[in-house]
Amino acid sequence: MAEVLTYATPGFEEAIEAEDRNNDDRLCFKLLPPAVPLFDPTFFYQDNEFPVR
Repeated sequence: MAEVLTYATPGFEEAIEAEDRNNDDRLCFKLLPPAVPLFDPTFFYQDNEFPVR
């Protein structure tokens, strides 16, 4: 969780923390290539035990 929050834009911390659905302080995290400079760094995060369909 701490690693993901280092990439967060100020003000989005609560939204990211809410994704930790099982409260184990672990998220799956992927840093994406910079496609839009306005959104750099761009990253994806999801709970580590949430099923991906």
